[in-house]
Amino acid sequence: MRALMRFLVAATVTMLVVLPTWGETPAPAAPGEHDPTDLAKKLANPISDLVSVPFQANWNAGVGPDDDTQFLLNIQPVVPFTLNKDWNLITRVIVPVLGQPPLTPGASATFGLGDILGSVFFSPSTAKNGLTWGVGPALSLPTGSDPTLGVSDLGGRPDVRHPETEQGVDLRSPVEPDLVVRRRR
Repeated sequence: MRALMRFLVAATVTMLVVLPTWGETPAPAAPGEHDPTDLAKKLANPISDLVSVPFQANWNAGVGPDDDTQFLLNIQPVVPFTLNKDWNLITRVIVPVLGQPPLTPGASATFGLGDILGSVFFSPSTAKNGLTWGVGPALSLPTGSDPTLGVSDLGGRPDVRHPETEQGVDLRSPVEPDLVVRRRR
């Protein structure tokens, strides 16, 4: 019952943040200000030179034996650093907060942190031929606050991002396979 209450509180807070701005049109840029379209592109680009802290809320239906709903809030801060005039270093972390219904009959619902995914990208400061890209490692940290919220394994992989072309095509694709380091139990 406590997990249901936590879920309802999280859902209500999310809706109170999202609904007041639903359908608002941004004001036109004043002379000398940034174009809202350019800002929107940078916000959607995980390897842009813009500090951002996006929140992504997901509701997944049909979870567990009773087809309950799972709540997942991903907090995804992105912080770029200028290395020199040609290169940027972009750090990105995904912190999942989950409201998990019971996964088996007789189990209880859980609420807490999932496994954190951290990425570091090296990216050119300017696009070449309309293409922006980044390359670096991604590391999954076993930070789940409950065994049902994470996998308890340390994992990593190379990650390549090329999210924006001149035509606006999204080409994001992490490189596989994952390297997983398992702890003996």
